[in-house]
Amino acid sequence: MKDGKEKEGYQVREKVSIGAVGTLCLVQSWIKIGGKNGMNPEDVRAMLDLAGNPRKTIEGAINAAVAMGGNIGFVFDGDNYEPETANEPSSPFSVIIKELIEAGFVVLAIKNADHAHIPEEAVYIREQLKVSTSFFEKWRPFAEDHPLTFFMALMPAGTLKEDVSEKADTFIFWGSTYQGLTKNYRYGLNNVDTQGWKEIQLLQNIPGMRFSITGQGGNTFTAVRLPRP
Repeated sequence: MKDGKEKEGYQVREKVSIGAVGTLCLVQSWIKIGGKNGMNPEDVRAMLDLAGNPRKTIEGAINAAVAMGGNIGFVFDGDNYEPETANEPSSPFSVIIKELIEAGFVVLAIKNADHAHIPEEAVYIREQLKVSTSFFEKWRPFAEDHPLTFFMALMPAGTLKEDVSEKADTFIFWGSTYQGLTKNYRYGLNNVDTQGWKEIQLLQNIPGMRFSITGQGGNTFTAVRLPRP
């Protein structure tokens, strides 16, 4: 519920796809992709410049992770797809996820579900899971075009999506550390740390994690779990 009104969205059946589970079980190494939506247009164009360093930096980070070998899968924390418009390109984060899906990689979007009480009978109320219309509708075309490799999953009650994605082997954030042309994306309103920057600072304090901030304006953060001795 928000502002006294029920949030519009899709009811979700608590159903497990055996095919999806089989595909996900084959993944040997998970790479978490993080980043920023809602960036200023000037910074979006700078990061998506095909001829410039920002794009090459993220491509290099992904290629290095894939080159580590094994079956690779990508996971992200269920952000909405930010489509391009007639005047503006998609956010860099959305573009990278889109390209990974279209390249045929296994990609998993995980989401915390809203809980909605749906009256089915006069004396019975059943709790159902529910996701926002915006999340579902914007990612659905990708799921329909890539049913064997792109999946959307809801966390069970009591489990947060960040608690799952933080167990990845490699982390690549594109934009969360960016000190851009118009804005420092590490901070939000009132200079408060953004969610992405908070996650990155936690990763920097995990023993056995090798991390770096590279690229134009520090646009790319990578972290890799080192093998245990």
